[in-house]
Amino acid sequence: MSLTIEPLSEQSLDEAFFRLNASVAPRVWRMAEAQLKDRP
Repeated sequence: MSLTIEPLSEQSLDEAFFRLNASVAPRVWRMAEAQLKDRP
């Protein structure tokens, strides 16, 4: 994944991070849950 360096306002940058976290968090949560369930 390549990131382009662009002039961004702080608000749009925060929104970009929020969207990234909102899309990634559920996947990380499911992976963590699966690992916990696999343990004896």
